[in-house]
Amino acid sequence: MTKLWIQSDQHFEIYGTPREFAVPQADIFVCAGDLMREPAKAMRWLDTMLPIPTVYVAGNHEYYRGIYTTWRDEAVAETSLHPKIHYLENTVAEVFGIRFIGCTLWTDYALYGADTVDQAKWNAATRMNDFQMIAYASDSAGRSWKNVRLTPNQLAIIHSGSKKFLEQELAKPFSGSTVVVTHHAPHTGSIHLRYADDPVTPAFVSDLSGLIERHQPDLWVHGHVHSCFDYHVGRTRIVANPQGYAGENPGFDPGLIIEL
Repeated sequence: MTKLWIQSDQHFEIYGTPREFAVPQADIFVCAGDLMREPAKAMRWLDTMLPIPTVYVAGNHEYYRGIYTTWRDEAVAETSLHPKIHYLENTVAEVFGIRFIGCTLWTDYALYGADTVDQAKWNAATRMNDFQMIAYASDSAGRSWKNVRLTPNQLAIIHSGSKKFLEQELAKPFSGSTVVVTHHAPHTGSIHLRYADDPVTPAFVSDLSGLIERHQPDLWVHGHVHSCFDYHVGRTRIVANPQGYAGENPGFDPGLIIEL
């Protein structure tokens, strides 16, 4: 059995990177995003701090005060410098015989139905920091990240591409266990009761139940929601173990291990 150590949403961009990071008896660290600002920097820190392989997807906070396309591409380039750090953005890694398929995922804003998408995008754009703190791309004038800000429409397009990628990869046969890692949540089972009717919840969760039921990966790990979850959709176990902001999630288990 292979021991997966699972965490997300440490938010070191707020609290500072620790000088020590207690590593339990585990074979692979699975980090589902919001570790710190700038994914290439996160990869360098993980490589320095951890003696075991890491599977890592970026969250939304990785791109704060940065340019999404630039920092994403820099992280892809950084991958070759850190053989034991497997950064996944619409990519696949096989580690100790386990297939990891991953991406940030983002969202389609369609959680409450197709006729609510425009309203959900407006709610996100007006209430979430992502659209004040992240640029999508630099422009020809070389303006800073503050001038070319990300939009919900751009994220919905990225989500669509990631969903197609997941569908294609999960359809490929594999003899070992398969783990999907995303930052954003893939199922309504990952909505805490206090956010069940919240107008911003579609920015955190998409309903990919059809994809999950068709392909039944062994495990799906996500973050973003700052509440812990552990449930099954058919044969697929869905797990979130986010640390969240200080004192926000008392259920967080810093040493959570799942064996496959």
